[in-house]
Amino acid sequence: YVINEGLKMGGRPDSATASETDNGEIIEVRSRGSDGTASSKIIEWSVDRSVPQTMFVDEKDLTKLISCLFLNAIKFTDSIEGRVRCSAKMSQRGRYISIRVSDNGPGIPADFLPRLFHAFAQGDATIGRAHEGLGLGLMVAKGIARKLGGDLNCIRAETEGPEHGSQFEIKVPVMAGETISRPPSPFGSPMSQRAQPAHHTNIHTSHRPPPAPAPSHGHLEAVHAAPRESPLNSKASPPSPSTTPSPRTQPSLPVPPTITADAPTSSPAHPAAPEPKRPAPRSRKSISTPEIDRDLAAKHPLTFLVAEDNKINRKLLVSMLSKFGYTHVLEAHDGAEAVRQMAVNRRKTGTGEGGGGGGGGVVDVVLMDLWMPLMDGYEATERILGMEGGVGRKPTVLAVTADVTDGALERAAQVGMRGFMTKPYKLMDLQKLILEYCARNHGEVGNNKSGVSVDVQCC
Repeated sequence: YVINEGLKMGGRPDSATASETDNGEIIEVRSRGSDGTASSKIIEWSVDRSVPQTMFVDEKDLTKLISCLFLNAIKFTDSIEGRVRCSAKMSQRGRYISIRVSDNGPGIPADFLPRLFHAFAQGDATIGRAHEGLGLGLMVAKGIARKLGGDLNCIRAETEGPEHGSQFEIKVPVMAGETISRPPSPFGSPMSQRAQPAHHTNIHTSHRPPPAPAPSHGHLEAVHAAPRESPLNSKASPPSPSTTPSPRTQPSLPVPPTITADAPTSSPAHPAAPEPKRPAPRSRKSISTPEIDRDLAAKHPLTFLVAEDNKINRKLLVSMLSKFGYTHVLEAHDGAEAVRQMAVNRRKTGTGEGGGGGGGGVVDVVLMDLWMPLMDGYEATERILGMEGGVGRKPTVLAVTADVTDGALERAAQVGMRGFMTKPYKLMDLQKLILEYCARNHGEVGNNKSGVSVDVQCC
């Protein structure tokens, strides 16, 4: 299952031929990249006969753990003579199962190994790197391994010679509840927070509002509009009288109260606390569920360019646009291709005046991924917005990315991107993005009864 799903990464392969071995299979995979380049890889997997048929373990966690390593190996192997091996066998004492995943990729430099399982760790951090990702996969995988009571380690990393490549080993205990001895979780690992006992929780956290989730879409200029609050710069305010608890008084003797006709039943100094009011039940009519506008293209006709190196994500964005009725959508598999497509589009449409507006003419909106090979989204945006011609017809560039760090969004705003949408993509987020940044002046399109043509422009 893991191997079959991994072969679909970036699109289904052109062919996959499997031949049986004593304990597994050898699969030859042939595929063609988005740029038309043919590639071939050999995948070999085997399970030793000593491995039990069943074991008590969380199936989803184990599947995700093996998938992280297998997909990582597939991504970094050579496209011509790539080879990935997956094997499983019992340890010598039979306490745990050893699952090893090896590849003949570029390997891992020795100076990078200490940071291999840290958050956002990348062996090639240049903006023109050939492989996408945020550097979180191995950290997440190690956290899952330790959650299962096992561990994950890199046992071989060669960057030169005939044995170049890397090999990782997963250790999973056979008996439920058994834990393999290991050092403490590294800083930044998901398991480092789970290991803390409950009594270490700060008692003041209940008075703080819960942290706001990362926005799935929004305006890039407003990313740093509000300063972050921290315990060092927050000012303590005195508690309000309504929230201050009144001191409890306990009489020394149970003396019954004496009540006269004119005397109040309670002391003015200690008024009776009002009973808490229950919130009124919400009416079903007040709950409004946003709806997908299937006629969005008719109301706001636009031509799109989708620049995304991952074929699945690119096709997903095109499919999402089609649900709104948009049919004029160009595609680019990297930043350099996006610049080339825009240059050709500008030449075909002349100055860009009239011929846009979703009629297959000048591109109005560019959905730009930030991290792509050959040329990243930042440089591609600068070149596209700096093209001559088409005065007043500059396209609106919107970032579509999984990298929502402050530095990435700040730089996106600096190069001219207007808004952003995070992965995983959602139809409502894309609809809001189009309405907010590309359809502000389209209110009369589709409803214009005066016979006067309305110019369609992205803001």
